Amino acid sequence: MKSFEEDTILNYIEEHRNYAIKVLDKLVRARTVNPPGNEIEAAKVVIEELDAMNLPYQIFEKEKGRTNIITQYGEGSPSVMILSHLDVVPEGEGWEYPPFEVTLKDGKLYGRGTVDDKGSMASALLVLKAFKELGVEISGSFIVAGVADEERGSTYGVRYLLEEKLIKADYILVAEAMNGNIEIAEKGSAGGRLVSKGKQAHGSMPEKGINAIIKMAKLLAKLEEFKFTYKPDPLLGGPTLNVGVIKGGVAGNVVPPSCEAQLDIRIVPGMDKDTVKKDLEDFISKLKQEDSEINIEVDIPRSVPATSIPPDSPFIKALSEVVTDVTGRKPETFGIGGISVAKFFILQNMEAPVFSLGDESLDHMANEYITIEDLVNNAKVFALLPHRLAKLKSS
Repeated sequence: MKSFEEDTILNYIEEHRNYAIKVLDKLVRARTVNPPGNEIEAAKVVIEELDAMNLPYQIFEKEKGRTNIITQYGEGSPSVMILSHLDVVPEGEGWEYPPFEVTLKDGKLYGRGTVDDKGSMASALLVLKAFKELGVEISGSFIVAGVADEERGSTYGVRYLLEEKLIKADYILVAEAMNGNIEIAEKGSAGGRLVSKGKQAHGSMPEKGINAIIKMAKLLAKLEEFKFTYKPDPLLGGPTLNVGVIKGGVAGNVVPPSCEAQLDIRIVPGMDKDTVKKDLEDFISKLKQEDSEINIEVDIPRSVPATSIPPDSPFIKALSEVVTDVTGRKPETFGIGGISVAKFFILQNMEAPVFSLGDESLDHMANEYITIEDLVNNAKVFALLPHRLAKLKSS
């Protein structure tokens, strides 16, 4: 085995960029639209490449065809995992290029999944090919995981793998396009519902009943005045509340006895289902002083906490340094209101920032693409990361 020489590996990656392009084309042609997923088709492409490299791999399936594949180069710690998902969203309408094959034009590779998220898998396979063919010795282990069902909640992917203790690493890089920046914080969620209770009566005699929809409407009209109790977070700001669905009523000629409003609530550190419920109940109590017939219950059955990684953690420092060296641009760290699979790892005490080069705004869009430059530079970042983390550990 040869010692780890960064320039040698970076040159190899640059010279073999066509390998990543060809593999990406194979992955895009593997139709893994979720639903139904059928990630086995993309896993077959990965298996073909790993067999050619004579690298071992493991297959895990919660359900037949919902395939997760994990391979490893090297042994021991630090273990660094590059995680990509194998499923894609439906192609939709508006494509100028065939969605299920790669079209190269002006340095851009068009096709469904090129940036979200099969491009990062092609880049990671190029790294494995570089390590294997150059025979380099890395400190620790480099793990590549292709997971299922990311686009629909990860029931057959990361959630399953973690529940069954099938996936683990010291450092996990969730390789999703983030415009070259590093996502280190995510809001939590505390979704639930408001249930307004009224009194049913004939629609011609509304005075005989209590209209649950009207009582709910009074609350909803005041929601813009509602404020959560919280401490602003430097990365995540404050919580948000969205009313996404309203259901109620029996028929047009019946005073509705009930009405339900479904809520999507995103929370910041220090908040949970109990604090959210109390804030909403206090708000409703004030409204009842204006209308004693308001009878609205708050149902917040569960919450997922906000999560974050310290921006000065060794992993984030090493990742930022590598990205800067490869691209010439220092990435920013930031937080998001949504939830990615990174949260599932962080909740089990595994650091998992989200990063890859590529334009996040192209996710799920027609004419999705990744540039060849980003495809190649992602491989360079992935390749250098284990070595830099090992240097930090030994220093």
